[in-house]
Amino acid sequence: MLDTLKSTDFEPYIGSAINVAIPGGTDVIIKLEEVTENKNAMMPRASEDTRIPFSLLFEGPLDSAFESGCYDIEVGRAEEHEKPRTVEHVYICRIAPLSNEAAAWYEIIFN
Repeated sequence: MLDTLKSTDFEPYIGSAINVAIPGGTDVIIKLEEVTENKNAMMPRASEDTRIPFSLLFEGPLDSAFESGCYDIEVGRAEEHEKPRTVEHVYICRIAPLSNEAAAWYEIIFN
Protein backbone atom coordinates (compact mmCIF):
# COMPACT_ATOMS: atom_id res chain seq x y z
CA MET A 1 0.00 0.00 0.00
CA LEU A 2 2.81 2.44 0.79
CA ASP A 3 4.01 2.32 -2.81
CA THR A 4 0.63 3.52 -4.12
CA LEU A 5 0.34 6.60 -1.90
CA LYS A 6 0.75 10.01 -3.53
CA SER A 7 1.06 13.52 -2.18
CA THR A 8 -2.52 14.21 -3.30
CA ASP A 9 -3.72 11.52 -0.88
CA PHE A 10 -2.54 13.69 2.02
CA GLU A 11 -3.15 17.25 0.77
CA PRO A 12 -6.80 17.35 1.96
CA TYR A 13 -5.54 16.71 5.51
CA ILE A 14 -3.17 19.67 5.82
CA GLY A 15 -3.97 21.30 9.15
CA SER A 16 -5.67 18.13 10.40
CA ALA A 17 -4.89 15.94 13.38
CA ILE A 18 -3.16 12.63 12.63
CA ASN A 19 -3.14 9.85 15.21
CA VAL A 20 0.16 8.00 15.75
CA ALA A 21 -0.22 4.56 17.35
CA ILE A 22 2.59 4.16 19.89
CA PRO A 23 3.16 0.43 20.59
CA GLY A 24 2.66 -0.26 24.28
CA GLY A 25 1.92 3.38 24.98
CA THR A 26 -0.58 6.16 24.57
CA ASP A 27 -1.37 7.32 21.05
CA VAL A 28 -0.07 10.77 20.10
CA ILE A 29 -1.88 13.36 17.99
CA ILE A 30 0.28 15.35 15.58
CA LYS A 31 -0.80 17.95 13.02
CA LEU A 32 0.00 17.69 9.32
CA GLU A 33 1.59 21.03 8.46
CA GLU A 34 2.98 20.53 4.97
CA VAL A 35 3.01 18.18 1.97
CA THR A 36 5.98 18.72 -0.37
CA GLU A 37 6.73 16.98 -3.68
CA ASN A 38 10.37 16.62 -4.73
CA LYS A 39 10.58 15.99 -8.48
CA ASN A 40 14.39 16.20 -8.30
CA ALA A 41 14.42 12.98 -6.25
CA MET A 42 12.88 10.91 -9.06
CA MET A 43 15.00 8.21 -10.63
CA PRO A 44 16.47 9.11 -14.03
CA ARG A 45 14.41 7.68 -16.85
CA ALA A 46 11.45 6.99 -14.56
CA SER A 47 8.21 6.31 -16.42
CA GLU A 48 5.50 8.95 -16.46
CA ASP A 49 3.30 6.94 -14.10
CA THR A 50 6.04 6.75 -11.42
CA ARG A 51 5.08 8.44 -8.17
CA ILE A 52 6.76 11.77 -7.49
CA PRO A 53 8.68 11.46 -4.18
CA PHE A 54 7.14 13.57 -1.43
CA SER A 55 7.41 14.33 2.25
CA LEU A 56 5.00 15.13 5.06
CA LEU A 57 5.88 17.57 7.84
CA PHE A 58 4.12 17.32 11.22
CA GLU A 59 4.03 19.33 14.43
CA GLY A 60 3.32 17.69 17.78
CA PRO A 61 3.35 18.48 21.49
CA LEU A 62 6.69 18.44 23.28
CA ASP A 63 5.23 16.75 26.35
CA SER A 64 4.32 13.62 24.38
CA ALA A 65 7.19 13.57 21.89
CA PHE A 66 8.24 10.16 20.58
CA GLU A 67 11.43 8.83 18.99
CA SER A 68 12.01 8.12 15.30
CA GLY A 69 10.73 4.72 14.23
CA CYS A 70 8.02 2.72 12.42
CA TYR A 71 4.47 3.51 13.44
CA ASP A 72 0.91 3.16 12.18
CA ILE A 73 -0.86 6.44 11.54
CA GLU A 74 -4.56 7.15 11.26
CA VAL A 75 -5.44 9.92 8.86
CA GLY A 76 -8.67 11.79 9.59
CA ARG A 77 -11.58 12.37 7.28
CA ALA A 78 -11.61 14.86 4.44
CA GLU A 79 -15.39 14.41 4.18
CA GLU A 80 -17.93 13.77 6.95
CA HIS A 81 -18.97 10.36 5.59
CA GLU A 82 -15.41 9.00 5.28
CA LYS A 83 -13.89 6.57 7.76
CA PRO A 84 -10.39 7.35 9.04
CA ARG A 85 -7.68 5.67 6.96
CA THR A 86 -4.87 3.71 8.59
CA VAL A 87 -1.42 3.73 6.99
CA GLU A 88 0.69 0.97 8.50
CA HIS A 89 4.42 0.76 9.17
CA VAL A 90 5.61 4.19 8.09
CA TYR A 91 8.96 5.48 9.30
CA ILE A 92 8.48 8.76 11.16
CA CYS A 93 11.66 10.74 11.68
CA ARG A 94 11.82 13.16 14.59
CA ILE A 95 13.52 16.37 13.48
CA ALA A 96 16.05 17.87 15.87
CA PRO A 97 14.62 21.02 17.49
CA LEU A 98 15.95 24.48 16.82
CA SER A 99 16.95 26.11 20.11
CA ASN A 100 13.76 27.03 21.98
CA GLU A 101 11.13 25.16 19.95
CA ALA A 102 7.73 24.97 21.62
CA ALA A 103 6.80 21.85 19.62
CA ALA A 104 8.20 18.55 18.38
CA TRP A 105 8.59 18.19 14.60
CA TYR A 106 8.41 15.00 12.53
CA GLU A 107 8.77 14.00 8.88
CA ILE A 108 7.70 11.07 6.72
CA ILE A 109 9.40 10.65 3.33
CA PHE A 110 7.90 8.63 0.48
CA ASN A 111 10.47 7.89 -2.25
